[in-house]
Amino acid sequence: MDRTWIPRQSLGGVPFGCSERDLHKFGSFVRVPEVEDDFVGWNAYGIGDDFRVYCEAGAVVAIAVYDSLLYQNREIIGLELEEVAKVLGDFNYSIDEPLEVVDEMQTPVHFDALGLQLWLRDGVAVSATCDDPQET
Repeated sequence: MDRTWIPRQSLGGVPFGCSERDLHKFGSFVRVPEVEDDFVGWNAYGIGDDFRVYCEAGAVVAIAVYDSLLYQNREIIGLELEEVAKVLGDFNYSIDEPLEVVDEMQTPVHFDALGLQLWLRDGVAVSATCDDPQET
């Protein structure tokens, strides 16, 4: 599946805000129960282990990728934060304290204006969650 990201619009061709019922138009998504579902009130759908769509109140609110994120034909996953900042351009970001994620420490970095949350391991982007800040 495509991993092209258009900030605040779509990821992999799936538009933020689209109806949960319409996900089948964009791929063979399968409902994937996750531990946090009941806590956050989201439904998760996936294609394989590396592409997750999160829905709330019947609409797509976020999409997470774990293997590839393409922005203007540049791969973001695998880059160090400084390189990511250069690729994205002049956008502010904030860095949170590291958290344990699946038995390893990762650091979340927020590019709020773009609706992008990167997760870094040892300073390198290993996954991303994208949304439309106006939709969430």
